[in-house]
Amino acid sequence: MLGHRSATEQRVYAAVALRSSRARMPLGRARKPVGEIKMAKRRTPQPTPSRASTEPAKPERVHSSLYLPEPVYEALREAAFKERKKIHDLVMEGIGLALRKRGYPPIDDLKAGRKR
Repeated sequence: MLGHRSATEQRVYAAVALRSSRARMPLGRARKPVGEIKMAKRRTPQPTPSRASTEPAKPERVHSSLYLPEPVYEALREAAFKERKKIHDLVMEGIGLALRKRGYPPIDDLKAGRKR
């Protein structure tokens, strides 16, 4: 019966059969490795000065997700590509404009702790 199927159909059939046979395999204990396994020894960490004294503190960031209609996302993606920027840069530019319209200081001033 496999002889009448195209090569693509045969690959798909084989992949599905393999996946379903894996799903039915019983879970067992891992077997002992054959032969000796040599792993590099971990170095003992050297004491280092605290980060607070050597590096400036990173500005606090908050993660936020955007749900955009696909055409809007594609337009942002295209604009970012043409301007050789990241989508994040364009979004931050838009946020800056929206805040300025509402009387807030520029984003750099807000990061520095200045408020309106």
